[in-house]
Amino acid sequence: MVIPTLLTKHREAILARSKNFFDEIHEARPLRDKPLDDVIETLSTFITKGKLLRGCMLMEMYELLSGKPGSVMTSAGLGIECLHTSLLIHDDVIDHDTYRRNVPTVHIHYQAVASKENIPDSTFYGQMIATILGDMGFFLGLRLINQVLDEKTATRIHEMLTRELWLVGEAELFDFHYGVASEEPSNETIETIYRYKTGRYTFSLPLCIGAMLAEADSDTISLLEQYGEHIGVIFQIKDDELGFLGLVKILAKRLVLTFEKTRKQLSGSYSSIDLMLLRQTLHTQFFGKKEVSPDEFKRLYELCEKYDIYQSLASWIHHEEKKALAIVDESPFSESTRSFLRQLVEFNVTRTR
Repeated sequence: MVIPTLLTKHREAILARSKNFFDEIHEARPLRDKPLDDVIETLSTFITKGKLLRGCMLMEMYELLSGKPGSVMTSAGLGIECLHTSLLIHDDVIDHDTYRRNVPTVHIHYQAVASKENIPDSTFYGQMIATILGDMGFFLGLRLINQVLDEKTATRIHEMLTRELWLVGEAELFDFHYGVASEEPSNETIETIYRYKTGRYTFSLPLCIGAMLAEADSDTISLLEQYGEHIGVIFQIKDDELGFLGLVKILAKRLVLTFEKTRKQLSGSYSSIDLMLLRQTLHTQFFGKKEVSPDEFKRLYELCEKYDIYQSLASWIHHEEKKALAIVDESPFSESTRSFLRQLVEFNVTRTR
């Protein structure tokens, strides 16, 4: 099964479950006064505009390891997407992002609502409504996942969910900190933030939860966790590559990492102007929230070529790809499971959207 087909197969089930679930939640609301009568619709729409990749992977891994239809775990698939969307809503507030999934971000949507309703300080209003709605989304996500748990699976899954979401928070804390602090992070800190803020919970978490629901043993969970970490990094690199601003972010980080790792060997080959731009770019584009001028963008790309950052980026992807495929090839998984995991690597390395 090719990955786009897999996404279509499980995506339709998640979309159908989403409509039913959020209709029920809306009807159960004790308060539906305007202008907040649409918050559940806003949350559900934001979820279903995404790729739903995490939910689809959870369902497919369950199907492969249990031999049962992945559709029986649709609530868990929707639940993991609900958790993911809640993280995005909060992240957009922190980063002051205005668009996500081709629509205004949640806090911008409610900022516009506040302006229309003549509510004072519309910016603060939008941020607070989005923050609260993100909090609500976490609990709804857990509620959905709980619907498919039993005594055998509940403890393992709750332990992994809480651990991985805590680690996302840890990475987000330092991501924000280095956006406003004067000191620069070490290259190890940068890579750790990159791995935990998005990489692990994008792949390790849904794959492992799908396996846990299938009552897989601890060795299987460990292999999937390691595998997911490698392709999670590839996914984030490619995600950043696919947008111009995102590409600047990842290249900026690679510039800084390359500089930190080769500082002694290169000695004086970096000019003071180069270093100033590297430092500025790190804070404004990878960690920071400020804009960079067109001239600075141009200079950044010149630096990327000068210090072979494009090759460094390609090498990083290739390194993670080899690690992931080695885990698959040496695993005791069935051929159908190995085939799926190999295709998932290829999908991440070659995807264009």
